Amino acid sequence: MYKKRILALAAGLTLLLGAATTARTEQLTTVAVFAMDKVLLSFYSDSDILRDYFRADEQHRADVLLAENDLRDLQARRATAVSRNDSRLAGRLREDITAQQEYILALNERWYQTEDGLLAELQDDQFYKTVYEVAGYVAEENGYTLIMDVSATGMGIFWYSPAIDVTDDIIQELLVRFR
Repeated sequence: MYKKRILALAAGLTLLLGAATTARTEQLTTVAVFAMDKVLLSFYSDSDILRDYFRADEQHRADVLLAENDLRDLQARRATAVSRNDSRLAGRLREDITAQQEYILALNERWYQTEDGLLAELQDDQFYKTVYEVAGYVAEENGYTLIMDVSATGMGIFWYSPAIDVTDDIIQELLVRFR
């Protein structure tokens, strides 16, 4: 009797785990990915707000790169002053380094504020809304319940099969709608 209960329990657990695995597998097959950056680059000229965003981002990166190069130069000069035991110059350069670090932080803070505004405008942009609608259309046409943007930072996508990449499908549908 005891063996029958254990066998029945084991069979029940096996059946339950098999059903859960099957459900999980079915769920994963409804996921697709696309690369929003590729879509945006394909239609770069169709959105003024997007062009403004990319220009501002490029300018920010250039400003930060220049400021970081200046910071490295100050740090190298300070290291030389320290090695020469020139404490007065080393102290002045330490102040300059601190000021440069604060400048870089201010550049980044200003960019984050600008970026927030541009992203808010972009979400109101008709092109962005059309991409959202097209992604939904492609998902429904192909039986996907979720489409994730692989170009979005922080999404945690480590790997995906190219078989579930619907970027080209989205671009093709956008071509139909825009042209």
